[in-house]
Amino acid sequence: MVTENIKKVVANKDIFNIRSYLVANILGDKSLTGNFKDCFEYCVKNGIPESEIYEPHNGVEISNDITEENYKKLRSGLNSNFSRERVEALKKIAIKLYPPKIDSNNNQGGSNNNTSNNYQRCGNSARHVRTDKDGNKLIYAIVAGVAVLIGIVLFAG
Repeated sequence: MVTENIKKVVANKDIFNIRSYLVANILGDKSLTGNFKDCFEYCVKNGIPESEIYEPHNGVEISNDITEENYKKLRSGLNSNFSRERVEALKKIAIKLYPPKIDSNNNQGGSNNNTSNNYQRCGNSARHVRTDKDGNKLIYAIVAGVAVLIGIVLFAG
């Protein structure tokens, strides 16, 4: 889901923040096939050429090891050098570590990121909100749990 924040930075042609949002999207879209892909495509379709999104590669050697550690290293490297080479290497590793899953609701392929119904935007980040089969938010369970914990702490002292 393309957020208002990404739309604003694209409209302003703010390349630094576009890259920042794309990197942040990877945290919730480890396979780079869901929200990351949607936002990247939105940028390109709305006047930001790939050649501006990507930086020239800084020459740091890129490992193709299919490990969680290497995935994290490549992902964090995007903060300082958002290069095509680094993103492509990350995609190749991600498809092995986080292959797209079959969505049981509609039997179509999906990535292992959650749909927009399961995330709530909070400023520049997202927090997970569980929903039941009817789409009702179950956040009340979290609130109730926190209230009980606060009650225990207050009355135990």
